[in-house]
Amino acid sequence: MKFIRMSIYILSLCLVQFLFPSCKKTDPVKPPVNEHDYATDVIITLVNQSNPKDTIISTWSDLDGPGGNNPTISDTLRLAKGKKYNGSITLYNKSKNPIENITNEIIELADEHQFFYTPSSTINSLIVSILDKDSKNLPIGLLFTIDSPISNQGIGLLNVVLSHYDDSPKDGINRSAETDIEIDFPISLR
Repeated sequence: MKFIRMSIYILSLCLVQFLFPSCKKTDPVKPPVNEHDYATDVIITLVNQSNPKDTIISTWSDLDGPGGNNPTISDTLRLAKGKKYNGSITLYNKSKNPIENITNEIIELADEHQFFYTPSSTINSLIVSILDKDSKNLPIGLLFTIDSPISNQGIGLLNVVLSHYDDSPKDGINRSAETDIEIDFPISLR
C-alpha cells in the first residue's frame, strides 16, 4: 500500500511539473535603432546668389569625438548685408577609413531627421529657409538659403541643430528630444 501511495505521489509531482512549467523571465526584444556614426566634421558652404565668387566655407571639427579635446571651427561665416546665399551642410566621420559621408545616411533616413538653423539675438533678422523635403514633404535642411538684411550689421552665432526622430513624430516645426548635433557657428554681417 505504501508503494502505491508513493507512486501516486511521485506521479502527481511529475504531472504538476509538466502541466505548470516554471515561468522564466525573458527580456523583451528591442527593435534595432537606426544609428549613424558620429560626425567628426560638419561643413557649411554659403554661395552668394548675385556673386558666386563670394563663397564662404566654415568647418566644425571634433576628430577625437565627444569628451575629448574641444572642437574647432575653421572660420566665421562672413555675410554681405542685403545679399541672399545658397547654403548646404555636409557631415563626415573622418575617424573611419575610408572617410564616411554621413550626409548620405541623413538623406536615406530623411523622414527621421531635420536641421534647425537659429540666429542669435544680435543677428536675428537673418532669414533661413530650408529648401529640401523628405518623403512626407517635411523639411530636411541639408539645402537652405540665408537672407542677410540690408539694415543690420553685427556679429553673432548661427545655432545648427540636427534633430533625430526615432521616438517622436517629425512635424517639420518642432525639434525632437534627441539631438544628433548642435553647433554654434560664428557669423558676421558686413
